[in-house]
Amino acid sequence: MTIISFIEEFSDFLEPIILSRDPLFLTGDFDMSFDDHNHTAACHFFDLLELISLNRRVSESTHELGHGCDN
Repeated sequence: MTIISFIEEFSDFLEPIILSRDPLFLTGDFDMSFDDHNHTAACHFFDLLELISLNRRVSESTHELGHGCDN
């Protein structure tokens, strides 16, 4: 599965949840380079989150090498 395919499927998965207006708390390890905002996949993922009014709550390093995720 490509990153773009994942983002499309993830968007399809989230759509009914977002439309229901039920509270949503999403957690997980998406294993993408979120630190690089020029990375195409990260940009598409952040665009999706912004589109559905979700935001990332991680504001500090979560990885021993100083990254925001396991890069």
